[in-house]
Amino acid sequence: MTYYQWEFMDQESSTVDAVDLFKRENEDYFIRVTQGLLGLRIAALEKYFEDCPELMDKIRSKEFRTPMEIARFYNNWNKVK
Repeated sequence: MTYYQWEFMDQESSTVDAVDLFKRENEDYFIRVTQGLLGLRIAALEKYFEDCPELMDKIRSKEFRTPMEIARFYNNWNKVK
């Protein structure tokens, strides 16, 4: 799985903003990871990582709070699997 950050210019405030995305190698779509200031999109991540309950436990318990932590854990878990 690859972690991406799509950067764009907010036309109203003229600031650069970013959207966090995940994409698995065999998929033709991206999943949005965060929801602005609200943090991780838990419901979307639960569906996306249903194959890795251990990861979802860490996300729900707030042990993992960033997309990079999630990607690192999932990729390491997937190598061992």
